Amino acid sequence: MPLTAGFQKIPDAVDHAAQVNKGRPCPPVRHLGFGSKGTNNSHCACVRSVGFQVLKPRAYSAIWLDFPNKPRNLEEEMSMKRFVISGLCLLMVGCGGSEVKKLKQANEKLNTDNRSLKSSLSKAQNQIKRTGEIGNRMMFLVNQIRNVKACIITNMGTIELKFHPEKAPIHCLTFIIRAESGFYNNTKFHRIIKDFMIQGGDPNSKDDDLSDDGTGGPLVHIPHEFSDIKHVPGILSAARISDVLAGAGSQFFIMHGTAPHLDNQYTAFGEVTKGLDVVNRIATVETVPGDRPVKPVVIDRIDVFR
Repeated sequence: MPLTAGFQKIPDAVDHAAQVNKGRPCPPVRHLGFGSKGTNNSHCACVRSVGFQVLKPRAYSAIWLDFPNKPRNLEEEMSMKRFVISGLCLLMVGCGGSEVKKLKQANEKLNTDNRSLKSSLSKAQNQIKRTGEIGNRMMFLVNQIRNVKACIITNMGTIELKFHPEKAPIHCLTFIIRAESGFYNNTKFHRIIKDFMIQGGDPNSKDDDLSDDGTGGPLVHIPHEFSDIKHVPGILSAARISDVLAGAGSQFFIMHGTAPHLDNQYTAFGEVTKGLDVVNRIATVETVPGDRPVKPVVIDRIDVFR
């Protein structure tokens, strides 16, 4: 590629020899140069103005040169100026290419970052939308469960409950569904500790084999819904194993005493409204090692109603 690539002759910079041959000498000009700045001399415009301009949109410029020591003839002066201009061209093209490359790299990075941000934004928007949908479903459950009550009918009396769906909608729903389906029918309060709680809801407790009581539950567990409800007498809460990640099954307990260490560690989802005296009678029955009652305390059924 020629050194003057990217430049073209300025239309008014004419060829000196052609002007002379036609008998029309070029006029002297005032110009800027490397040596004598702003000086007047008799050199013609075609020599003093170097006929090149930068090919950039709407950005044109002529380069003017002069030298402190005048060349011996026109050919030598033009040769010197071409040499200087060639060097300037190389410098400008080289710097321009380096800057363009950096700008391109920066632009590519910005485009990549922009695409990444758009992708993250889209995911966040979808997550927000999904969260909103789940929240709407939970609110639907909360509204459906409100004012629903349950009666635990045992061989020692009836315990009436109300639910706290705004605190634990999933636990309330599963308890109600199991009660309606007869899941709890003929199960027992298999673990009883006076001044602490009475525990039931294990399907394994339906038979006379006491060895596996307390180990049974449903096929699918549900997530915990810990809240600020305090574990005080009459609170209905969900039992769980020590591994908090395992979730909760079907077993539940009703508080007979106060246990602050259970707060925000177990899901409280209801409370006794009637029948605390029944809870007290059950909690004070005779037990054997393992906290098992000597005489079975049977849950005949659990009725739910509005």
